[in-house]
Amino acid sequence: MDFIKRINIKYFKFILLFIIATEFFSFFAFLYPFLNKFFFIIILASVLILSLRKLEYGVCAIIAELIIGSKGYLFSFDLGSFSLSIRIGLFAAVIAAWAGKILYEFIKTKKIRIDFFNSRLARPFILLFAFIIYGAVSGVLRGNSFSNLFFDFNNWLFFCLIFPFFQVVKKENFKNLLAAVLAALTGLVLKTYFLLFVFSHHFISAMPSLYKWIRTTGVGEITDMGGGFYRIFFQSHIYALLGFFILLPLLNTKFVQHRERLFKKDSAILLLFISSLLSVVVISFSRSFWLAGAVILFYYCLILFFKKNIKQLFVNILLIFSVFIASFFLFAGIVKFPLPIESQSVSLSSMIEKRGLEISGDAAVGSRWNLLKPLWNRIKERPILGSGFGATVTYKTEDPRALENNPDGFYTTYAFEWGYFDFWLKMGIFGVLVYLYLIFKIFKLGWKNRNNDYTFGGLLALTALAIVHFFTPYLNHPLGIAYIILIAAIVDNFKNAKYT
Repeated sequence: MDFIKRINIKYFKFILLFIIATEFFSFFAFLYPFLNKFFFIIILASVLILSLRKLEYGVCAIIAELIIGSKGYLFSFDLGSFSLSIRIGLFAAVIAAWAGKILYEFIKTKKIRIDFFNSRLARPFILLFAFIIYGAVSGVLRGNSFSNLFFDFNNWLFFCLIFPFFQVVKKENFKNLLAAVLAALTGLVLKTYFLLFVFSHHFISAMPSLYKWIRTTGVGEITDMGGGFYRIFFQSHIYALLGFFILLPLLNTKFVQHRERLFKKDSAILLLFISSLLSVVVISFSRSFWLAGAVILFYYCLILFFKKNIKQLFVNILLIFSVFIASFFLFAGIVKFPLPIESQSVSLSSMIEKRGLEISGDAAVGSRWNLLKPLWNRIKERPILGSGFGATVTYKTEDPRALENNPDGFYTTYAFEWGYFDFWLKMGIFGVLVYLYLIFKIFKLGWKNRNNDYTFGGLLALTALAIVHFFTPYLNHPLGIAYIILIAAIVDNFKNAKYT
């Protein structure tokens, strides 16, 4: 069971090189803004042409952009006061290519074949779509601000990608799709490492431009944690967490069931890759990621325990412990190699412990708790029917960025950190239950094929995503919606135990 042989290496190398080039051009366009539109048009035209040739290329481009792009603004096209992101452009290009292919097939054969409607998950998805439309109509009827309503509803449109995804995500394409995911994850890891190295070693000449580029493109945040350590957080780091759990069951198959040697090339690459993903989760310093990771690791060990194979459980715990040790060495090695710029009076372990356990005085945590009561009071006004997309809540924030424009501390917004309460407010209690029902149906369908490592890992990742959404909204964001679509297509189409 070779990890490398399960992917299309040529595909992997090409996509990774393209991602690195894309990051370089994005930074170049940030320094010279007149180039932004040029790169935007070139990328969009290329993806559209490739998608018309083979829809799989467009889907891979969407997946890669999501994993590296966070908010989707690596490139943008300004139209007056509105800025069109490359993500929206790619979305439109892939949907157009899919619709064009459907139309061409209809003209040629007088038949329309939309694979999604033949899916065993079509009904729960359609039910969710009905509640999404209901939330939009409800927002209009209740007179919610059009601007708030539009930007609140906008993310949900990403569910339209379910049509091209279900058309492309097939067993015969698995090697290519896996290569695209792994290449994008590699790009995400390398970018995180590069920024951590630059900032922890205080490359003064590069730091201001890189920081502004990261903030302007919406990729993430860079925060000085003291003692020479920096927090590098991207919204798309959620995929490092998901990728870690998708690949985790491969460790059990490789080293426990097949008893492969630890230092075999393929085994070493798998261990290094999984460790690098975990190190990125650590570097993100995201409490919601850490909490979800801890819960799913406990759940994973519990599953092994109930298989009544104590030896397997013990070996897996050792493997997971080894991955943790390797991830900490990767993090610390980047910060301290070749030599740290400043003496580090704070140890990495104590910093992680402080971040995980000491939440008093933290602005983000304080704001979340301050939001909870006003949000709950707003939900109670219409708990069954909801208040529609664009519904707002006013609360007292401790976020320094919000305080810049709201010196009294009171902040009004339609976007909330409490993800499931957001659903409840906008679509009512039944909207929440329908989304949870969809996740349950995906899990139930996938569980039938749990003997496959990637299906089992994908379900672990799905559960982690659902936990993260309690505190950090992803299930109503393109990053989370794309994973829901992807795992749904996989469990629906890959009915046999083996993909390759």
